[in-house]
Amino acid sequence: MKLRLLAASPLAVLAFAASLALSAHVRGDEPAPAAGPPNKLAAELEQAASKLASPVTLAYKFSAGDEFRTRTVHLATVETKIQGVEEVATSRVASTRLWRIKNVDAAGKIVFENVVEDVDMWNKRTGQAEVRYNSKTDKTPPP
Repeated sequence: MKLRLLAASPLAVLAFAASLALSAHVRGDEPAPAAGPPNKLAAELEQAASKLASPVTLAYKFSAGDEFRTRTVHLATVETKIQGVEEVATSRVASTRLWRIKNVDAAGKIVFENVVEDVDMWNKRTGQAEVRYNSKTDKTPPP
């Protein structure tokens, strides 16, 4: 698996550099810039931005047998109105997932296994009792 991160765009770099320079001047950290052609600062910022504009690749290569876990929390509220009847359903699901790398071929394509190790669920609907389930503490899930 390859993760790619492209460097910030030249415009973003220019804006960031200009805000740093302005904030340092306002705080009194550095003297005011010397009077000179206004295009000189813009040219220097453009030159700095061009050095950062080339893409950078950040990559991590997985190997067969590698494992990692992720913790996910999903929150949802759904408000429904049908023919004047309103219902609100609220839910929260927190889970731990194990990602087990089974195989990595020469081209970097990965075969993995995704396992839900544990789950903690909660659901509430208008006019109904709250329903909870935690796979670590409850023996039987609700219907």
